[in-house]
This record gives sequence, structure tokens and C-alpha cells, in this order.
Amino acid sequence: KKIKAMLLLSQHSFNEPGLPEEFIPLKKIFKKAGKIRDADVNTGLLEEHHIKDKKIKAALKKMLKEKGKRFSKNTGVYRETAAKQEKLLLAKLTELPDEKIRQLFHKELRLLSEKAHLRLGTLQLHECRKKIKSLRYAFDTLPRITAQKIKLNKFYLKKLEEVIGAWHDVVIIIELLREEKYKPAEIPRKLLREKKKLREKVHDLFADFHRDVLLA
Repeated sequence: KKIKAMLLLSQHSFNEPGLPEEFIPLKKIFKKAGKIRDADVNTGLLEEHHIKDKKIKAALKKMLKEKGKRFSKNTGVYRETAAKQEKLLLAKLTELPDEKIRQLFHKELRLLSEKAHLRLGTLQLHECRKKIKSLRYAFDTLPRITAQKIKLNKFYLKKLEEVIGAWHDVVIIIELLREEKYKPAEIPRKLLREKKKLREKVHDLFADFHRDVLLA
């Protein structure tokens, strides 16, 4: 994600379709690791909400074991791939003037601010979270003097990203239960209440995005 953020910044746009093809091998590795992460998070959420579905737990446990073992087995290959792509991707990075960087950040923050007034769906909100994460990672790569000119409130962005992430994890586990033919009445009410509570928290945090995202 950090490499992706640097590439996005370097290409003068935070739109992912413009990423160089040399990034694709790293993206594939990341997706494989992500499936393991999702299975682990879902297992934790099932236990946290006392959902004792042996079938789902067994499937997640099997996925963790098999995909985890396969990923570990290929670690050496992944390291070689990363080293090879590193050299190719370094050639894609370009230096930007401070003013160009500042304009780029403020443009993306303005677009996010416009979305803050809408009732975004699950996919849209997840896309906003990915954009926020890329902005945070890119911001952390900037020289201190350049970062000071942008005046980004990165602590606010991190909080917003984390709350959206927590909400999204709950949404995913509810969707998993529905895929397993759980009826609405069978989904734990505590889980549904948590989803609603987190969504309201996202809304409250996001509502004043324009005011809170920049330091005075």
C-alpha cells in the first residue's frame, strides 16, 4: 500500500487505473495475503459475537491453514519478485515540485469533502477508505517542509479510516452469514447494532470532513 501510494503521487493522480503494469505482480501478492487476513478477521468476529457455526468456522480455519501454508511456502519467490519489481518501479518515480504536490492533495481532499455530504453505499465508502489510506501513506513519504505546507490533519484521517474499516469488517461478516443462508432473524442483533453504531460514527466523523481534515 505504501509503494502504491508513492506511485500514485508520482503519477500526479490518485486514480488507481493509472498505476504502471510493473506494479501488478506486487498487487497479486498483496491480494493473496489479503484473503488470509480476511479469513483471520472473520474468525475473530465470529468468536467476538459468539456465533457458533461449526461449518463456517471450519471453512475459515481450512482457508487460513491452506492459504497460509501456501503463502509461506512461496515467501522466497515473493521476495524475489518484490526485489525485481523494485528496480523497475524506482524508474517510474519522479520528483514533483512542492506546489504541485500541495495542489494534488487539496484536489483529492476536495473530492472527498464533496462525498462527505452523501449517504455512500458500502462499495463507495470502501473506495473512500482506500483513497484516504493512499493519501496518508503518500503524506508520510513527504519531506517535513513539504508536508507542513499541506497542513493535513493525518490523525483525523487515520481515525476516519479506522472507523470505516471497523464498519466494513462487520458488513463483511454479516454478508458471510447471509451467503450461508442465515435468515434476518438469525443474524445476532448485537452484530446488527454494531453495524448501525459504526455507520453512524462514520457519518459523524465524515460530516465535517472539510473542517477537520486540515490543520488551522
